[in-house]
Amino acid sequence: MLAQLETEANAATAKAKAKAAELNAQYRSFEALADNANRVTEKLDALKIEREALDLGKLQAAFSDHYRTLLSNRTQDRMALDLCASVIASRELRLSIIADIKTELTSDLRRLQNENVRLSRLLNLKRHEF
Repeated sequence: MLAQLETEANAATAKAKAKAAELNAQYRSFEALADNANRVTEKLDALKIEREALDLGKLQAAFSDHYRTLLSNRTQDRMALDLCASVIASRELRLSIIADIKTELTSDLRRLQNENVRLSRLLNLKRHEF
């Protein structure tokens, strides 16, 4: 009888430890959500800056300035001119890649928001604001 009670107590203890470990893992996951969301948001902000740098009007104006300088023999440096030309030539491809990455990051952020809701309810904690 005593052996059976000890076995049941050990089983209950093991079950409680497993549940506590699961809750601890979920809590750690919840605590990491804000940092993960901040990283995704920073990447989205960087994409916005990169997209703004690909404004065709600004690129064409920079190319025009560099080319006029080159033609007026005030400089022998073609690097800036060639750089502007390569950015203009690859602009559409760059914008397409930015759009793809933005879609992925937006999806990641949405997943983090959903996980935030789920874990905050499960753990009875206030949701992170992001």
